[in-house]
Amino acid sequence: MTTTNLITPGFGAATKPSTLVGCAHCNHYIESVAKFCGNCGAAHNATPTPVENKVSNVKHITDELRAFASSKNRAESNRANVVSAAIREELLHIETMLVRERFFLLMHCGIFLVINLIGLFIACKCYFEYIGDEITKIMMASTPLLFINLVGLTCLVPIKGTKKEIARLVERKTYLKLHVEYDSLT
Repeated sequence: MTTTNLITPGFGAATKPSTLVGCAHCNHYIESVAKFCGNCGAAHNATPTPVENKVSNVKHITDELRAFASSKNRAESNRANVVSAAIREELLHIETMLVRERFFLLMHCGIFLVINLIGLFIACKCYFEYIGDEITKIMMASTPLLFINLVGLTCLVPIKGTKKEIARLVERKTYLKLHVEYDSLT
């Protein structure tokens, strides 16, 4: 491995190449014109490190990286990241399901109200526009009121189910948020 020539930033065409050298304290590569190491802050002398020292430094860093990559801490970190990513994906899925269920709840409530208003409108129309005595008017008005509003009452079943599903999703979302927040305590 040889020293690398870099172009240091300058003004216009007045740039000059510099070489990378190794820091004597931390083996971090720095420019030869630098006065201090950017990694450890140690003062830098202007004598470059021999090529053999750089090769051994690279081998040492490579060995450290291999040791860290195969270490137990790295495996646990990867496992925690995978679990965290899965939890975030599940939270996103739950948010989507909550939006869908809330839309269904609004839709079912709207259907319930519209059907009941139609039934009430038809019942009032039958009562006020029928020419006859009061008992006949009441009987004529009760027929649409009874049947149409009973059909409207069937919308209460999906409304109740949707409310239960929303409550279940909110509970699961709260559990996952607490799991993410306090996972380091377990």
